[in-house]
Amino acid sequence: MTNADGRAYSARHVTGFEDDDATEVIESFSPGAFFADAYRIDAMLGGGASSQVYAATNVHTEKHVALKVLRRERQTNRADADEQRARFAREGEILSALVHPAIVRIFELGSASNGTPFIAMEALDGETLARRLAREKSLSLDTVLRLVAFAADAIDHAHALGIVHRDIKPENLFLPRDGGVPVKVLDFGLSRVVDPGQRLTATGTTIGTPRYMPAEQIISARDAGPAVDVYALAVCAYEALAGASPFDAADQAQLLGAILHGRRKPLRTRRPELPAAVDAVLDKAMSTRVAERHASAVELAAALYRAAQRTPDADAPDAVRHAALDTPAVVAAPSIPAPDPSRPDPVAVARAEVAARLDSGMHRVRQAGLDGEGPRFSHTGTPPPDARTSQPSARTSVPSPTRTTPLQWTLLGVGAIAMLGLGVLGAWLLFG
Repeated sequence: MTNADGRAYSARHVTGFEDDDATEVIESFSPGAFFADAYRIDAMLGGGASSQVYAATNVHTEKHVALKVLRRERQTNRADADEQRARFAREGEILSALVHPAIVRIFELGSASNGTPFIAMEALDGETLARRLAREKSLSLDTVLRLVAFAADAIDHAHALGIVHRDIKPENLFLPRDGGVPVKVLDFGLSRVVDPGQRLTATGTTIGTPRYMPAEQIISARDAGPAVDVYALAVCAYEALAGASPFDAADQAQLLGAILHGRRKPLRTRRPELPAAVDAVLDKAMSTRVAERHASAVELAAALYRAAQRTPDADAPDAVRHAALDTPAVVAAPSIPAPDPSRPDPVAVARAEVAARLDSGMHRVRQAGLDGEGPRFSHTGTPPPDARTSQPSARTSVPSPTRTTPLQWTLLGVGAIAMLGLGVLGAWLLFG
């Protein structure tokens, strides 16, 4: 090769035979790259602090998936790497256990040949609630009620399995376009398993997105229970209706102060046409006191329907519909055991006791009321033997009624109240 030929090759950025035939190196996770010997990367969908999500295709099944991959550059040291991997693996296990139409499905949980963990989930076509609100500012009351109903049912499903999401926010509420469920709950990466074998959160650590965190979660995420998800869902509902946060704050410090002290801007100041009862329900759900909030996310959704005077759609979750309509749960009637002939009839015994108490009480009332004047009658109205045999003489006129003194009226009143109480007791024993 002459010097001229060498200069010509250099101008073409070719340095030799091997370089001419070298395979082009594609950057990891670039469109067209392959991952874990099964997935072709189609596009990047987004990501968070610890992971990235890509649109990908399983080349073996041609199924489109959302591929969530742990970001290795976020692992600054060995301890951080181990914690991030543990959280990522736990999210995959949690998603595998959560089977609900309003929770994103998982297809595969594994690691690539280089050790990079990944989760292959169902691909969703649509947008997050955050993106919808950025475009439309606020949503109609009926739309929000429907979104809250399905999200609440999914959240309660997780709670029933001992899983607290801890990061409910508009970015994690996905609105599919396929016409099925109106919302899918995403990203259980910060979730907490109640009473787990190993805790990954240190005491005093704050985990979540502050704008959607109640006071107890800000103080310590380790002990945050299901009530934090109820609170966060209420904040999402408020923002979807008002188009703004319930907390007026210029910076993070003001935001935390407003949350800790419960300084919220009433919904009616931003949407005065909405029922005031809806504002009251959201205010209850965002209480700084855990005990004052709704007992579950479904209870919150049902309360919103009642406050708005709306009836849930026929395809709404059953739990929400029953709660919104105050429909009692169907409980089988208890079986009545057959009577034992060797034991006395309890009804007959109760009747005899009541009759005896009534007779004794009436006798005492008559004794106190008449104070020894005139004939004394039992409650049956039958006069005593001396009253039946004695007849007034022709020369004796019938005496006029004895005037009742105030003391006697008082005693009679007390007796009447006693009789009424005994009557109620008797009725309860006989029929209760």
